[in-house]
Amino acid sequence: MADGGRELLQLKADGGATEQRISGALALHLRSELRDFIASEDVVVDAEYFYDGDDAKMMAAMGPFADIIERARRRMRYDGRVGIRPDIIVHRRGPEGPNYFVIEVKKRSNGSAAQTEFDLLKLRMMTSPEQKYRYIYGFQVRAFDSDNAEERKLEVLSTWHGGKQVA
Repeated sequence: MADGGRELLQLKADGGATEQRISGALALHLRSELRDFIASEDVVVDAEYFYDGDDAKMMAAMGPFADIIERARRRMRYDGRVGIRPDIIVHRRGPEGPNYFVIEVKKRSNGSAAQTEFDLLKLRMMTSPEQKYRYIYGFQVRAFDSDNAEERKLEVLSTWHGGKQVA
């Protein structure tokens, strides 16, 4: 983004945009930037999208990650599944996909270690070829919102592909 994302981080009256608002604004920006591709390929950009058809979007076989899930104050179901709500996804809806990319956004001020660790786990699992969703790429983004407009920006902290961090 030419301006470092400043227009996406407009402040609320109480001093800062929420992560959901930042994700929503980034999703709108991506829709605009990807307009030609989206129109020609029936691709959508969704924010806070937690559907998998009529069911909730879930990651399966999460037992080995119970400690990460618990520290993030999330619940694992008896069958080892965990509900997820990616901040932003770019995909073609439906079981055939394809799922292009997923973005997890954290505000600098909200980035608890446990929540960040869970976001990284989601990116790992959602880009893994062995998992259900198989997003081609995943991005961990940090949002800097500030009272000073010049300090507002979005920063890509990591890039994921094939279930592995590649940058």
